[in-house]
Amino acid sequence: MLASLMGGKYKNPNIIISIVGKAFDSKTLKPLESSIEFIRGIDNTQIELVAADTSGYSITLPQGFKYKIIAKSEGYYNTADSLDLSEITHSVEIVKNLYLDPIIKNEPIVLNNVYFDFDSDNIRSESFPELDKISEMLLDNPNLHMSIDGHTCSMGSDAYNLDLSGRRAGSIVKYFLGKGVLATNLEHHGYGESRPKVPNTSEANRELNRRVEFQLTEMEEIVQ
Repeated sequence: MLASLMGGKYKNPNIIISIVGKAFDSKTLKPLESSIEFIRGIDNTQIELVAADTSGYSITLPQGFKYKIIAKSEGYYNTADSLDLSEITHSVEIVKNLYLDPIIKNEPIVLNNVYFDFDSDNIRSESFPELDKISEMLLDNPNLHMSIDGHTCSMGSDAYNLDLSGRRAGSIVKYFLGKGVLATNLEHHGYGESRPKVPNTSEANRELNRRVEFQLTEMEEIVQ
């Protein structure tokens, strides 16, 4: 029972687990300075916060637990990873590198891994991790303004597609507001089928056109 409560095998204080690694720009693979938070899975509490410079980081963690890792760096989206030490039975050094995506301004970016119920603006629960990552980025960078734009394929009437795309973009705004993002940092639009990425000539193409995009700008560019 004790092992179950601890999330793995019985914790052995004689087992030393060293975690080493670096944070990288995911595009250029340039080493980054970042803060790295280790959260123990059993009670979701922060147990360690380390600073990584361009030469990397090093930390010793207790055996017997599962951990969530969150890396943050100015100008980048937060990235999350996991680390399972619940079954480690001997002292070991583990290499754990982390890759952060740069925040790109004034360029439309498709929101990946965001899904809606069929023919609905209801956000499905598997979308929450992706949306949470974006909301944390907005909270950490209050100088950023986000425009959220909904798009559809050409199936259905123009009026219906315009309405559905607007409602879906609005649902994402409501989700971010619920996470504490200020309304002044957000706007949304529905464009229906008027801005396809590719011709609506096949189901594969129509899938690409059914999307939600966002674009980031500085707040001072909005408030003139």
